[in-house]
Parts: sequence; C-alpha cells; structure tokens
Amino acid sequence: MTEDRVILQTVTIRSLSAKDFIRKCIEKISDRYNRAGTWKAFYWRVTRFNELPTEFFESYLTGFENHVTYDSISEAVHNIEEQIPIYDSLVDALKFDVVNQSAMFVNPANLDDWKYEYFYSSGQNEKHVVIEATMIQNPFQPQVETNTLKIYIDSNDYGIVRIDFSYRWKDGKRYAWRDDVVFALSQLDGTVEYQKRECDYTLQYLTVETQFKFMRKYNPIVLSNARLVHELVTITGDMPSEKPVVRWNDYLEAKKLVRKP
Repeated sequence: MTEDRVILQTVTIRSLSAKDFIRKCIEKISDRYNRAGTWKAFYWRVTRFNELPTEFFESYLTGFENHVTYDSISEAVHNIEEQIPIYDSLVDALKFDVVNQSAMFVNPANLDDWKYEYFYSSGQNEKHVVIEATMIQNPFQPQVETNTLKIYIDSNDYGIVRIDFSYRWKDGKRYAWRDDVVFALSQLDGTVEYQKRECDYTLQYLTVETQFKFMRKYNPIVLSNARLVHELVTITGDMPSEKPVVRWNDYLEAKKLVRKP
C-alpha cells in the first residue's frame, strides 16, 4: 500500500454569521462614508438595438449630494423613436449607488429580504471578506425572478468596497412600445465600487447594464433585443486629458456601426 495525501480546502471559522457581518457593516456606514461634499465624475451611456448603437450621451459632471450639474454635454441621437424610457437616465443609474441611496440591502427594512453566505475563492485577498446574497423569493412564484449580489468588505473596518449585482426576470413586466409592440426588462447587471480616501469611503465607480426584449402584444416570440449601458467614474484633482472610462472601448468599436440618420 502507498500513502495518499489529500489537501482539504481551508475553512475559516467566524464568530459572526454572514448576515450579522452585513448588519455590522450597515451600522458602520454613518462613520465610514462621506455622503456630503462636492464630487466630479465622467458619465456616459449608450443604447444598442441588436448591438447597433442608436443613442449616445456623455458629460463631465459636478455633483453635490443628489444634485448634479452637467459641465459638458456630447449627445448623438440616431433614432429617437428607439429611445427606451426605463433606466435611461443618470438618476436611474445613481439608484444603484447602494450605500449613499440606502438601497438594496443597506437598510433595516430590506436586510431580511436576502439570504447571506460567506464566499471564498482560491487566492482571495485575506484583507477582504466576500459575501454572496440571494433574494428570498415568493414560494408561490418560484423561478420568476433571480436576484444575486456579491459583496466585498474590508474586514479591517467593515467597509463595503464593492457590490456586483445581477437581476434576472423569466417574464418581466411588459410596457407599451409602438403599435402592437411591447417590451420587457429581462436582465440587469452592474457594479458599484467605493474607495477609501484618507478616513472616509467615497463613490469611485458605477456601471449599470439593462437588457430588454421586444415582442408583439399577444405573441411571445422575440422580435429584437436592446441593451442600455451606463458608466460613471469619479475624478480626483484636475480633469484628465483622456476620458477615465473602463469600458470606453466598447463604445468606440461599436461607433463604426452606427446607421446614418
């Protein structure tokens, strides 16, 4: 017989449950996050129908709490009739600034709507704790909606530094479009990040992407798909010479395909 060694996965024992850990993070928000003061950012959005861009908007922003001033605007609308009137504004995107808006799970009222579990992956930075959350669904309507979060926390001070969110609808609510065509929201994904500057955390990055399906009013066959992307990057110091956007190249490549008005 020969000796066989098996290496077991490392298990970390914590005194707090994942939900209690999140609760402690929420209690620390008032001490850890700077919700006041002026901030600057670069923001852009694009709408694509079947991957063909139909609308584009970009601007440098100056914000104070929930008030925003557009310092510069560049807008290209190639087919205004195809504008989607849901999640199409910066106000909609900023709702996913979870900490500052006290949205999603970051308030006592919604905390119990989610199931929390510690998540570990190989090579994970020991400084951070990662918790996965799944929204508790109505047992009488299974598989209708699937909402999941991945929450990254600085374990040194219980600061939420990043949230990846994903929403799926099997058959979303339908909205009137044109003639007998309707559309439904089928998918929403995004990321919000916070960076610690000196003693406080502030919003650093936000992206939100929504996907829609179009069909006849009384026919489930999908006629076309649309995708609407928002991205916001906060700026420190002087305005950069280049646009500080992570996904900017996604638009630059698609820009070549724009239809002529």
